[in-house]
Amino acid sequence: MAATAIEDYANFIQYQLSAHGHQAYLVGGCVRDKLLNRPAKDFDVVTSALPDQIVGLFPNSGLVGAHFGVVLVRQGDLQVEVATFRSDGPYLDGRRPQNVHLGASLEADAHRRDFTINALYLDSQTGKILDPTGGQQDLQLRLIRAIGNPEDRFSEDHLRMLRAVRFAAELDFTIEPQTLVAIQNLAPRIRDVAAERIRIELERALPAGGAALFQESGLAAALGLNPTFHAKTSHIAVHWAALLRNHPDGAFFDVLKIPNRDRAWAQALAANADRTGFQDQAEHKRLARQPWYPLLSELTGRDLGTYPASELWPKPLLTGADLQQLGIPPGPQYKQILQDLETAQLNGEITTKEDALKFAIGTTFHEAAGPRQANSQE
Repeated sequence: MAATAIEDYANFIQYQLSAHGHQAYLVGGCVRDKLLNRPAKDFDVVTSALPDQIVGLFPNSGLVGAHFGVVLVRQGDLQVEVATFRSDGPYLDGRRPQNVHLGASLEADAHRRDFTINALYLDSQTGKILDPTGGQQDLQLRLIRAIGNPEDRFSEDHLRMLRAVRFAAELDFTIEPQTLVAIQNLAPRIRDVAAERIRIELERALPAGGAALFQESGLAAALGLNPTFHAKTSHIAVHWAALLRNHPDGAFFDVLKIPNRDRAWAQALAANADRTGFQDQAEHKRLARQPWYPLLSELTGRDLGTYPASELWPKPLLTGADLQQLGIPPGPQYKQILQDLETAQLNGEITTKEDALKFAIGTTFHEAAGPRQANSQE
């Protein structure tokens, strides 16, 4: 797999740090994904260099987490987080350590991380991998295993429980049994995590097929959710729609702070999920114009069919100016006439401007004649 610009830049940073006498490695997800032959989005570097030494080597950088020893090194549009080896102090809020100790050993840095497969260190210059926690073996076994005592890891940072589900779903791995039991035991603590962070993990876990594990882990019940739709999908709105069918009050939308567009799509999908037929082609095509329409098939498991864009959006045969030239007085009827004409086009009943003109005249005649006919019957 060819290296990307961000990977090349991360390798350059690692090389520069090493050339100036510091230990430096690529670390975490980028190493894991490289070993799995998956494309990596983010590249992180960890080093024995202290933050001020990192800044000194890379002038286009800035402290983004000075307390945690993190420096953001930039070059144009590229940016790489470079962190100093550290060990963590006690976690008091279930999210972050109260303090950290910079200048720790690589082994200490590894053992404060979440899962073995995320504690792999790569020297990109030599290709050597350092693996203090057995991550390479767990990659081969396709296991998500917490480092050390699982309950300790999840007590430190409650979000790690949901991250375990997300990694298992995205990588098609299994959660190691003791790690899963620890999640089930501590699942109620997920309620202490900020809603936005929960939603971000679910937005990745559920489309990847993580709904069943989300239930099995006890995290779904802890959050008051019942995700009975377990299929992989291309968009999170499908899962929100499925949840909405199980939770019609939609309270989870506000609890998880789901963005307005995803909320609107989910509501539209849920509202149309039970449709089994259409009155005519025009009704079907108007539904097929909706940006969320392709997701209906994913939600329902039914092939609802598609149309080429030219059939969904036919060029209007008439305009308001054409109606005016026909002598039709301007007014609200213009909108109705043009909409009825579009319906006839979508149904394939009218294809030429000549037919459209006849249609408009006929529609206007019937509208005008209707009241006179009614009066004659009085």
